[in-house]
Amino acid sequence: MEKKDIKDILADVLKVGELGSRVVCRPKLPAPWGLQFDPKNQAMFHIIKKGSCLFYENKDADPITLHQGDLIFIPKRNYYQIKSSEEVEAVSLGEELTRLAKITDTKNKQMTNMICGAYELKSNMSLPFFSLLPKYFHLTSEQINSSAELSSIVQILRKEDSEKNIGGELIIARLLDILLILIVRVWLDTSNDESIGWLLGTLDTEVGEVLSIIHERPQERITIESLAKETAMSRTKLLNKFTKLVGISPIQYLTNWRIDLSKQLLTSTDLSIFEISNSVGYESEASFGRVFKKIEKMPPGQYRKSFTA
Repeated sequence: MEKKDIKDILADVLKVGELGSRVVCRPKLPAPWGLQFDPKNQAMFHIIKKGSCLFYENKDADPITLHQGDLIFIPKRNYYQIKSSEEVEAVSLGEELTRLAKITDTKNKQMTNMICGAYELKSNMSLPFFSLLPKYFHLTSEQINSSAELSSIVQILRKEDSEKNIGGELIIARLLDILLILIVRVWLDTSNDESIGWLLGTLDTEVGEVLSIIHERPQERITIESLAKETAMSRTKLLNKFTKLVGISPIQYLTNWRIDLSKQLLTSTDLSIFEISNSVGYESEASFGRVFKKIEKMPPGQYRKSFTA
């Protein structure tokens, strides 16, 4: 399967999950300093614009050194630390930035400048995304420069972040979305991870084709038999291979994707529940409601009201 299909599946999930991207801060850090990032339902990245620092996956982990031009991506924010040296005690991000802002004489201090950004999926999706990725992903400046697309995006992002031109914040927001997809692409291209999930499943030609069918036509009557016929696989091979790579059966994946689509429609459109149920492949509002309640622990109407209250 071509990479275009992989990209489309990823784009589908991020669109339905309503990806939110933003720059959290642009700290200029005079040594000594130590930042602790407490748990929060978001992924984060840090681009080292100047200087170097140490990254700790958690307070007990051995550090890795981040140099100027490096990027570190953390899919799940959970007590990680970034410090100027091993001896420094890390404190919460806000507290440390407040302390550092009061330091006016930085002329003779070792400085580290960063861009710190965050990603989060506003929709609580049935299909996981960030949890499928490694605990962190370190890209050195050499690795970034070896990818023309990634290098260009990082360079433009740094330029827009520095110059503060009109429309710059809008450009930065779009660049952050592209940056995430490029980071995932690089990880997929270089990963030796043996974990399971739809993201790695897209790398397999046959499983990727099944995923594409589900994403392109969720409103159709899809069965194991129809998927096997369209992908020229036996029913047994399809079930075994898909479940092994993705972690759930094709029909469970289809169900989760339909419910994720319906949640987006419930919160972003005025379509009736009957219209939504038909658009995601259910012949009746009652059958849709039963499946929705089983997964979300509430009926679709209550789910919609919870977002408009």
